[in-house]
Amino acid sequence: MKKKLLKVDNSVIQDKISLYSISSSESDIRICYVLNRILGINLSLADNIILQNKDSKQGFRNFFYESEHGTEKYYFILNRNGGNYLFPELKRIDFVFLIISDTDISGLESIILSIKEQPEISALIPVDPSRIKSLSKIRF
Repeated sequence: MKKKLLKVDNSVIQDKISLYSISSSESDIRICYVLNRILGINLSLADNIILQNKDSKQGFRNFFYESEHGTEKYYFILNRNGGNYLFPELKRIDFVFLIISDTDISGLESIILSIKEQPEISALIPVDPSRIKSLSKIRF
């Protein structure tokens, strides 16, 4: 899979991105299974998201699904690798669930409530993407 830089400007943030933080003691594979079942999608393991600093290079596991028409993209990403964080603003969060959509995702709030009710999920909290400065620095 080709890596690209996801550049996020304010218009994209407001119209196209839904971002959620997820806390769970379960494995990434288990949470991915729960998301797939509830959303009716097929998140699968993709290339790691690479975060390169001056001294080191870190990879974060990434699961990805794109709808048939390419109007929706789903990313389920681990936020931690050892003592490093993909999103330093979210240090207490285990996973990040990102939905990028060209269209309005109907019923998203009811779906989110269904995900919150799952015993594998300790917390699922919506996050304002404009408050996450590191989002624009991520390579997918």
